[in-house]
Amino acid sequence: MAIQQTYSMIKPDGVRNGHIGEIINRFERAGLTIERMELGMVTPEQAKANYAEHEGKPFYDGLIAYITSGPVVKMVVSGEGAVAKCRSLMGATNPAEAAPGTIRGDFGLIMDENVIHGSDSPESAEREIGDLLCLNSLVDSVRPRCADGWRSGAFCVSVWFFWAIGLREGVGRRKSRYYGRRRNRCANRCARRT
Repeated sequence: MAIQQTYSMIKPDGVRNGHIGEIINRFERAGLTIERMELGMVTPEQAKANYAEHEGKPFYDGLIAYITSGPVVKMVVSGEGAVAKCRSLMGATNPAEAAPGTIRGDFGLIMDENVIHGSDSPESAEREIGDLLCLNSLVDSVRPRCADGWRSGAFCVSVWFFWAIGLREGVGRRKSRYYGRRRNRCANRCARRT
C-alpha cells in the first residue's frame, strides 16, 4: 500500500470528555504518524463547507450546531493506507453498531455525538485539510518551532513542561520563578531565530 495522508478530527464531545490522548495513542500504535495537529474551533463557515453534502437533510442544522459547539482537535495523519486504517480504527458511524475496541465503540454514546471524524477518501482528505486547517498555525510533526532544530526545541518544550508541572504540583515559589524565567528566555530566543 502507498503512503497516504488523511484528515481526522476529534469532535467536541471527545475533547470535552478527555479522550484526546487515548485516540492519538491508538493512531500511533497502529503505525500512523500525526503530521500536523491543531486544537481550535470550527467556524460555522468551515462546518457548512465541510458538510455541504448533508445540506437539506433533517440532521444538518444540529450537525452544524454540534461541530461548532466547542473545541476540536484537527489532525493530518499519514501512513500506509492511512484512510482505510483510520476508518477501521474509528469504527462504524453509529456508536451502537461500532465494534468494541474501535474509537466510536469505546467512547461514542449516541449517533449525533460520535467522538471522531475521518475522511472517507484521499480526495476528501485533501479537501478537508484545505478547508478546516489554518495552514499558518500548524504544529509541524508536533515539534516546536526553533530555528536551530530539534535539540533546542526539545529543550524549550522540556523547560516549559517542567515549569508547568512545577506550578501544578505546587512547587515552591523560588523554583517556579526559576523555571518561568528559563521558559521565557528560551521562548524569546526561539522567537528571534525564526
